[in-house]
Amino acid sequence: MNLQNIPTRILVFVFIILCFITRLPQLLSPNILLDGDESILGLLSKHIAEGKGFPIFFYGQNYGFSLLEGSFGAISFLVFGVNAVALRVSLLLLWSIGIVFFFLSFLQLTNKKTAFLITLLMVLIPAWAIGSMKARGGYITAFTLTSIVIYLILKAKESPTVTLSFIIGAITFIIYLSRPFWIPGLLPVFVYAYAFKRNYRGILALCSGALLFFLIFQFILPKPYVFWEPKLFIVTSYWDAIKEIPVRIFYNTTGSYCLENNIALGFFDRISSYLFDGLLILLFAIQGYRIINKKYLVWSSVFCISILFTIAYTPFFTKNYGARYLLPYSQFLVCWMGVEVIDFIQQKKFLKYFYAFVSILFIFCIGALIEFKDFNFLPESKSTIPEKSRVEEVITYLADHGVHDAFTIDGMTQWSFIFYSNESLICRSLSPIDRYPRYPELVDKAMNACKPTALIWMKEGVYKLEQNPEYSRDIILLGGRYFVYLHPSKDLLKKMNFRFRE
Repeated sequence: MNLQNIPTRILVFVFIILCFITRLPQLLSPNILLDGDESILGLLSKHIAEGKGFPIFFYGQNYGFSLLEGSFGAISFLVFGVNAVALRVSLLLLWSIGIVFFFLSFLQLTNKKTAFLITLLMVLIPAWAIGSMKARGGYITAFTLTSIVIYLILKAKESPTVTLSFIIGAITFIIYLSRPFWIPGLLPVFVYAYAFKRNYRGILALCSGALLFFLIFQFILPKPYVFWEPKLFIVTSYWDAIKEIPVRIFYNTTGSYCLENNIALGFFDRISSYLFDGLLILLFAIQGYRIINKKYLVWSSVFCISILFTIAYTPFFTKNYGARYLLPYSQFLVCWMGVEVIDFIQQKKFLKYFYAFVSILFIFCIGALIEFKDFNFLPESKSTIPEKSRVEEVITYLADHGVHDAFTIDGMTQWSFIFYSNESLICRSLSPIDRYPRYPELVDKAMNACKPTALIWMKEGVYKLEQNPEYSRDIILLGGRYFVYLHPSKDLLKKMNFRFRE
């Protein structure tokens, strides 16, 4: 089949379909379960759909621009109802739009066949296996908007016009609000497109667009309620953080992690990550060869610096950075590899070996995506009950006992119960305030009114409550994972470090 004869709009549609097909193993998996952060964004989307608010940022933060993700989730909820699959499908659609612009970007540099090949690798790379539909707040937005920015710059050929530069500046500021660690990788792109080409009017327009949106967010839009404001740039040992870079890169490419915790790998996932790590080394070797022999390839140099800036920036950004903070790395890595692939194909040397290697890489990437059907971020359990059913069993049990308000020891689990119960079960954690202040207020109000409440925890041995004869006979284990104790006293909760507003 000659891809050159296929209309671009058809290829765009093909990529959207491929994005969904490659994520089916996860979407159909019995292990699919929204973690705490995803449940927060799910609740945010639900509130938008119900007209209860139009939050711009992830609840409880003044960063993590979530308006796009929340809006996509809200539309999906209105069509398919409030559920985990509907949320993930909506975010996958937003990510797919980023893939479309990724493809359109490379169409500015090469033919449809090569652009299709490069973009297919972006679709299949395990780094985005889960990240492509994980509702963390801002990550997918940053990916998609970065693809749009790169497309607009490449589409401009020489250098963006003043009007286009203003738009790019505005979009870039939104990327910064979404997840700032995409910005270092974009800086070399801007330097080449503007400073290198002496487009000083464009630079002024670029800055003006960013400044205008900064002023809008700073002075016009309502200030978000801030509960979570982590301290950044507080690394106490830079060398320890730098030593972690290879591990972070490896696990980022596998996509097998949750927050700062790395998850056990499947065979295909592990091998594919080794292959991508090998590609990174090869790309640096090629770049060294180009420099030594003065055979420069502009976009190769640009994306090489993007990778270096991204890797160098992250360890100094936060003390306990995880693999997720390197998500822009995988995006710029495929961009860098893509421009080298274009040059390699144009040279018409060793093409058989090249296509053989690409085929092997695709096979391992596809295998890795299939392996993600077994992905589970929760601790192993002897029970084979699907994760969603475990949560629903707790919700049903509490509803049968007239409990609609609960205390959870884990600050993340509470959100899952609230989301999966469709807010019929309201939970709070140790703090009397939280990302969504109304929830702890409702739980405390129920306790003060002597309404039925419950205490929920997941990790066996927490405070050894289930081992205490005074309480153990009234504790029940549900779903093989969750301990539930009905009608806890305020004194008991205080002993367990729950804090109350007096």
